[in-house]
Amino acid sequence: QWTTVTNAGFLTALYVVLVPLILLVLLRQPQPWRIWPAAALCTLGVYCLSFGAFSAWTLGDYLILVGAVAWAVHVILVGRFGQQSTLPVAMTCVQFFVCSLLGFLAHAVAAGMGYEEWLISSAGLLRGLPEIVYTGVFSGALAFTLQSIGLRYTSASVGAILMASESLFAALLGALLLGERLQPVGYLGCGMIMAAIVLVELRTKESKLRRCSSLRE
Repeated sequence: QWTTVTNAGFLTALYVVLVPLILLVLLRQPQPWRIWPAAALCTLGVYCLSFGAFSAWTLGDYLILVGAVAWAVHVILVGRFGQQSTLPVAMTCVQFFVCSLLGFLAHAVAAGMGYEEWLISSAGLLRGLPEIVYTGVFSGALAFTLQSIGLRYTSASVGAILMASESLFAALLGALLLGERLQPVGYLGCGMIMAAIVLVELRTKESKLRRCSSLRE
């Protein structure tokens, strides 16, 4: 409501850098050196996908930046608790329950202050039903459950960089479904994100090979 889509997309992607930064500064967990150039490449790639444009800062930008910090902390916590638990699906269900409860309370407060209506009209609900179902089932339930499972087997920093590939899929599906076309700087951004993913995956494969070698010895 108070910022542009371009600004929002770029600021949200800052969690890629925030995750290893929080791990290093607050949790005192040293990060492999490849994480830093990969995170920088990924962030720069998202910026290029935003056509290298950024409007003047607004209240909406600061709110989204706070949201990016919260998302970074979420990725870290899911990774930490997921590795300690054998119930990632149950953990995800608890997250959904808490978010539903807090979302209802936030809506009640906003409606009480006159920012929102208490109830949506049946016609409006039917118009938005396909998007609601897709977001709830695929972007919500399925994606968050897979994320909880995946973060059991990789670090939060690597997971954040891999999840930033959503920008690539957004560009691809925009081209396939909506006929959108990227500007040259957008293709450069896609290449940067792919390079960042390859960089962290090479690190992951090398560490796996070292573990296998030590086991054989």
